Amino acid sequence: MSTHSSFETHHDHCIACGPSHSVQSLHLEFDWIDPLTLHSCFYVDGSYQGYDHLLHGGVASTLLDSAMTHFLLAHHVAAMTVDLNIRYHKPVVIGQVVDIYAKQDQCRHGIYWMQSGIFSHEHALVTAKARFKVPEASRNMAHS
Repeated sequence: MSTHSSFETHHDHCIACGPSHSVQSLHLEFDWIDPLTLHSCFYVDGSYQGYDHLLHGGVASTLLDSAMTHFLLAHHVAAMTVDLNIRYHKPVVIGQVVDIYAKQDQCRHGIYWMQSGIFSHEHALVTAKARFKVPEASRNMAHS
């Protein structure tokens, strides 16, 4: 089941998952593997490499941030990243399909604690923990 909804139309130009973005988009598509876990498959193309034959670390962090953002958007929460902590466990080799997962840990006082990971054959390659918050301007507009 796809997670795209009319709520997300303001997000259509996202470099990571926006369907209307240019050819440089990562074209991420997400689905639910269970009620609490969002998933995407991503082919690690050579055009995203940093060191020879390895995914650029900045692209890996973009994939993880996008998965967590999309999780929140699917729950009608347009929050922005407050902080993002990345752990690189193993290099992500180009030329393979990886799985990307996102989950919510908790929400308190309008702060969303999230986690995500890039996996290959069930082995964690890169993981992230982040906090997200709805921008003040967005909250004010929602209550107008």
